[in-house]
Amino acid sequence: MKAFGIVKSLILSIFIISASLYLCAEPVWQPVFLKTPAMKAAGMAGGEAGQYQTCMERSLSNPDILLTGIDVGGVVKSADNGKTWFFPKLEGLRAGAVSSVAFNPKDANIIYAYGHHVNYKEESLEGFYRSTDGGNNWELTLDLTEKIEKKAEKPRIYYQHHQIEVEEKTGTIYFGSWVTGLFKSKKGGVAGSWEKKGLEGKYIRHVKLDPFAPNKLLVGTDEGEIWKSIDGGDKWWKIFPAAGKKIEDPGKKKYGPGGRAAIGSLKFDPLIKNLVYLVIENSGLFKSTDGGETFEIFANRSKAFLFDVSPLDSNYMYLMTHDKDAYFSHDGGKEWKPAEVNAKLQFIREGWIGNPSTGMSPDPRDKNKACISIGTRIYRTKDGGENWNPSGEGNPGFNYGWSAPSTNHYFDPVDPKRAWTFNLDFGTVMTEDGWDTAFCYSHGDTKWKDGTWSWGSCLYGGVIVKEKAKERWVVLGGKYFRNTIYLSEDKGKTWHFVEGEGKFPIELGYAEAILQHPGNQNIIYCSNLISRDGGRTWQKMSDGQYRVLGVFKKNGDIIYSVKGEKKKSRSIYKSIDQGATWVELPLPPLVKGSLIGYHWHGTAEFAVDPVLEDVFYTLNTECELFKYSPEEGWKNLIVSKGKICNGKLAVHPVRSGLVFCCSGGEGEANLFMSSDYGNTWKSLQADLPRGGKGTMVVSPHDNTLIFNGGFGMWKRNLPE
Repeated sequence: MKAFGIVKSLILSIFIISASLYLCAEPVWQPVFLKTPAMKAAGMAGGEAGQYQTCMERSLSNPDILLTGIDVGGVVKSADNGKTWFFPKLEGLRAGAVSSVAFNPKDANIIYAYGHHVNYKEESLEGFYRSTDGGNNWELTLDLTEKIEKKAEKPRIYYQHHQIEVEEKTGTIYFGSWVTGLFKSKKGGVAGSWEKKGLEGKYIRHVKLDPFAPNKLLVGTDEGEIWKSIDGGDKWWKIFPAAGKKIEDPGKKKYGPGGRAAIGSLKFDPLIKNLVYLVIENSGLFKSTDGGETFEIFANRSKAFLFDVSPLDSNYMYLMTHDKDAYFSHDGGKEWKPAEVNAKLQFIREGWIGNPSTGMSPDPRDKNKACISIGTRIYRTKDGGENWNPSGEGNPGFNYGWSAPSTNHYFDPVDPKRAWTFNLDFGTVMTEDGWDTAFCYSHGDTKWKDGTWSWGSCLYGGVIVKEKAKERWVVLGGKYFRNTIYLSEDKGKTWHFVEGEGKFPIELGYAEAILQHPGNQNIIYCSNLISRDGGRTWQKMSDGQYRVLGVFKKNGDIIYSVKGEKKKSRSIYKSIDQGATWVELPLPPLVKGSLIGYHWHGTAEFAVDPVLEDVFYTLNTECELFKYSPEEGWKNLIVSKGKICNGKLAVHPVRSGLVFCCSGGEGEANLFMSSDYGNTWKSLQADLPRGGKGTMVVSPHDNTLIFNGGFGMWKRNLPE
């Protein structure tokens, strides 16, 4: 018995020590997956690629592993043949967008990506990226940032690209860039191994090696050209369109100027020598039986967009159109049958298929299986393309308004399980059960006074006004730089805009934020306007020149603003009477030409301490973070590397001095917290993917920090 007691005490001690270690462990981030009640009832775990995929590739050495590129940066990975998806760590992938990915043919952990510099992500870098650990850590081995910015003259298209081709036996890489030409590496794409191989000035979209002739290359461009090389890229000649010839689509619209002429797909048949398939966007599917020298119409689908063929059986083919129609053939294209795309179990606009197809990957082990990305979604087929079903589980890629102020997330003040997000590109999302399930609401487009249309799903923030059993949703949105105010009186089922001049939508430009009085829910501030009846009607504050950035939580009559045109303001103003009168605060010590209260493209970054009056934080256009207090005046805060380019700010809703800052740097730890008013900072990144900036907000009901970014919604507990 004594021995048993000793053993029992030892086991109990081990349990206590283990529990203590667990309780003391650093909290980690958890993704919040989106699912409707119907998805939950079907047993789906949730998750959907809310941002646009740009491409899809599969590992040859381990076909269960797939990658897609994302138009707002990063890559998403599947390790189970497309059933579920996740973000790798992405350390070092400093790309504002990824348009093409590829695998080393002998090692699935060696991954390549074409990352882009994007003007609204100042620190993003363009070029060829390489990872040797499955996408967790990346190195930029060919930097094209400066060259691209000087030469690119038109908007880029980040979808449906195959710009990286790897020779299966030798691992030689061919990389087709935008306007800077084609590059070749015989050493696995390591830094210093690149040779330039011509085609400078071309917008390269597809690079394909002939499986029967390893030195033969075909390159398709966004201009609708095909270039050929038979010596590994040393010499090139244009083979399509042939001199003096034009292609006519089934609708009798001439191929060429005046319409999209881009090469949508370019594919060698993997089993039949010299057979090449070509999709010219909006012109149809063509084929060549002489290695690409001449082409003839193969499928009369004028909106053809994406094509692929099984590597096991050339009779199994897949074709997607710009109108999101899907077709399949099991007899080598002699007969095309319409496919069924199941959009019923989707989160974003349930029943809506999505945008055009962006990437496809037939399974090399089973001719009946394939994966496809269609805009925001991923689908799989198990019957050769006859039926496609959703397969985006585990993907937290929904864009929760990374460009919007922190007012894009609203918590019900009473019920901790109810919350809303107001999202750039994807409308309003609302949960009533703590994100176990959620609903997505589209606002519809609105006609402006000048005859153009708003984009109802482009939102920057919102507040909720409760009136007995009813509630009003008051939402700011419209277009990226042209906002209006939408109202819903029936919980998102129907919407109408706030009328301005001539019964057209009220126009606010880039309104920065919509903020609710903490002591009176019916008082709402938005840009230079105030509403005192819960958003129904609005009036200008003072002379209409002051645009509100922040509200003091202990007294909602105290608000802070900038004045004048948004690109000319340098001062912060304070009002203690809901914007009736204003007092200018001391001018901050800015560098010449910088603007306070704004980052690069005008979004207000301003956070007010919840307890101390006149203590607030703001960014300027030179990526500097400042704190203002009556005792110290303006103080430049150093968070990391001294710059917070294109960043975001937030404060704890209750605790004074607790500040959060997120820089805009993709590919690096960029989320920080200070518990001493910004004097010292520590990283909160932990295992959160290095996917770039996002907005932060702390739940007023508990100590949960929410991060909303271009790679989804994530949450973690904060230390007490």
